[in-house]
Amino acid sequence: MIEAVRAAEHHERWAALVIEGIAGIAACAVSVLWPGITVLALTIVIGAWAVVAGGFEIAAAICLRQYIEHEWMLVLAGTASVIFGILVLAAPIVGSLVLALWIGAYAFVFGIFQIATGIRLRGFRGNIWSGPAVPAPAH
Repeated sequence: MIEAVRAAEHHERWAALVIEGIAGIAACAVSVLWPGITVLALTIVIGAWAVVAGGFEIAAAICLRQYIEHEWMLVLAGTASVIFGILVLAAPIVGSLVLALWIGAYAFVFGIFQIATGIRLRGFRGNIWSGPAVPAPAH
């Protein structure tokens, strides 16, 4: 909204900025006053994204099969994404709960891997690692 006022002062186009500002305020109001629809919309967006991304993963595997080995793993990943997206879209209310549970499970597993990595890196304390010597460019 402030940018719209500045644009109007400089005789520039400002209507789009006002509309964008109003849309942002409306989205905020809907999110605060009606959180259920916000969760539902986010769940639908995530489900649709999973279906589209999975389709592209499968297509990429088909295109890359002459260049890489084990492209079937990418097909499986894409298939899992498509199935996940379809299930989320089929039951978005349940899907939002599933998303919350999966994010929690992801955070738990990610945390375990981070702790394991930290413990592993403690063994490198005091070691100085350097790459190959690279001569400095001449000036």
